[in-house]
Amino acid sequence: MNSAAPVFLALLLICSLPAFTLVAADSTGFHGEQGENQQATALQQNPSTSTLSAQEQPTSSPTTAENTTNRLELPEPIRNEHVEYRSGIGMELAQTDTQLRSDADQYLLVDREFEQADDDAREDMIEHAQDRLEERVEELEQRERDAVREHADGDRSNTELIETLFRNTHEAEAIIDGYDELAERADQVSGYTITNQQDRANTVIPELHQSQLRENMDGASDGATGSEPSQVQVRTAENGYSLLMIDGDDVLIETKRFDNRDVDSSDDLQGESLFDIASEHYPWAAENAGGSRGSQSYTLAQLYSVEYDINNNNIEVFFDGGTGDVYHEYQELTLSELPVTEQYEWTSGGLEMTLNETPLNGPSEITVRESSSGEPQAATVSVNGVEVGEGDADDGTLWYVPSTDEYELSIETSTRSTNTTVSNGSDE
Repeated sequence: MNSAAPVFLALLLICSLPAFTLVAADSTGFHGEQGENQQATALQQNPSTSTLSAQEQPTSSPTTAENTTNRLELPEPIRNEHVEYRSGIGMELAQTDTQLRSDADQYLLVDREFEQADDDAREDMIEHAQDRLEERVEELEQRERDAVREHADGDRSNTELIETLFRNTHEAEAIIDGYDELAERADQVSGYTITNQQDRANTVIPELHQSQLRENMDGASDGATGSEPSQVQVRTAENGYSLLMIDGDDVLIETKRFDNRDVDSSDDLQGESLFDIASEHYPWAAENAGGSRGSQSYTLAQLYSVEYDINNNNIEVFFDGGTGDVYHEYQELTLSELPVTEQYEWTSGGLEMTLNETPLNGPSEITVRESSSGEPQAATVSVNGVEVGEGDADDGTLWYVPSTDEYELSIETSTRSTNTTVSNGSDE
């Protein structure tokens, strides 16, 4: 038996397994439901330069921002949660995967049948496996939509939503491996092949369930060496979701709009200039990327991607051929390069605070100093009762992801504490 056999074997086993459900209580690993209201003093200054009010609905196109990239937003109403993941589901999935591969030893006959079959029988086996993989992709996509919509409606907890995203990420990886194995097996069949175009179309949907943001969360969940508990802001709506995470000096943003996908309509983007289309939606990125850009066409899946790399800011978007709109968007942006749209300064409880907001409900930067001495303070910062981080002791600053609505901002040092209400509308 050649070295590829175990993978193909595991693929056939995975394809034959029914979907399973993971259930856990929020108290076992997540902290992030809305806290109780606290007495607070509202900031005296309110945003006045916003071009998008909190009541306005974002269109199917990305929302415009000045001096930074546009961003795909969700239609109201939006459920907004800060979620801290500590442990649990990543380890459980790893154990499940190990058990799956162990169980595969019971099905060696399947692999032997492929090795001993003639070309016609091998072709039938490959096409059957491909059909099952396509079914798994459809189930994966439907599972995501159901989980997001139930979370947006309040019928699914933070834990259950994140578990579903984790499960999809792991299963997507197995599906991609399965398609790769199918392509290798197809090469063993005379006169049969899986074209590069078909291979790209097979794997593009599972690949959208993988990102650096999810990898960061997965590393924390598995208790990887040196990893800290991951905190991610989850925004869900009836027709999409957005995940935001601070990662060192960057913010990672993953957004998907279900209503911008229509595989039943004719493909209007085939043969069109992807860079021209992308530049209409992301003019700042197109102008600043120069030659650091790329594109891919997945015509059989009716998806088209454009990627920009701008001074370590990475933007990758997928357009749907049926709607012509942005279906999936992933951004990695350098925090220090985000423009400031509003700045607030106030003093309370012996502390002096400066708050800088960035476009489109993006990350905010807060600086805390001691009022009388001006010394930076390593303050613990919380949003709606959920701790979002601790400021740097050298300069007293912390980047965090704010709520999309009005929220309670609490600041606590070793000797002082204060809180305030931040009126955070959708801003540019």
